Amino acid sequence: MTALVQYILRDFIRSHRFLPPLIVFGVAFATLYAVHPTPVLSSYGATALSMYPLAAWYTAVLLRAEDPIQRQITIVNSGSSARTHLAKVLTAGLLASPLILAALLLPAALGFLKLPEHQTLLPYLGVGLLAHATAALTGVALGLLWSPPMVQRTGYTFGGILLCLVLTVPLNRLAPPLTATRAMNDGTPPGAVVTDLLPSLLGAVAFTAVAVLAYLQVSRARS
Repeated sequence: MTALVQYILRDFIRSHRFLPPLIVFGVAFATLYAVHPTPVLSSYGATALSMYPLAAWYTAVLLRAEDPIQRQITIVNSGSSARTHLAKVLTAGLLASPLILAALLLPAALGFLKLPEHQTLLPYLGVGLLAHATAALTGVALGLLWSPPMVQRTGYTFGGILLCLVLTVPLNRLAPPLTATRAMNDGTPPGAVVTDLLPSLLGAVAFTAVAVLAYLQVSRARS
């Protein structure tokens, strides 16, 4: 499985399809920290929220990186359709990891964050990690539900993802990325924020589990 994930990841990087989401993340990061220092919780909340569309975008372009013939060749060489599609799910999750690490560690390293008096960064890193993971998991799940073999046409994939992102706004009390970031109010103790974040994280995990099972089931049926 590790070798298969590495192959999928290398093939995706060679396609240069990772660049547009990365550029968007860089622009958003530069805009957020153009004036600094900024309060740590609201800053992490903003970058966590950006993980939601970025993870969905990365997942969609990853699962569309292979044409149908190349996809079948990969399945034959791996020896199993289920193994290949599970490796793609794992790779989609991995793609968000460097962005999460950059969003958490770069502002701290560059001195862009404003901490409350007598507070250390470590608890806020934990809170930020939970919020970013919540948003990234939800984004990956959304990308899985709108990518091949679930949805074949490129226009439907990105149109469907965009529609879901828009619908997230009026459904903000149900969407894990928004409920998670809404809990990150400046001045709130990290322990209290974690308590508010946990239901959002559990919701994201449940949604992702359903999306992965649906993706693997449809992939097996259509391979």
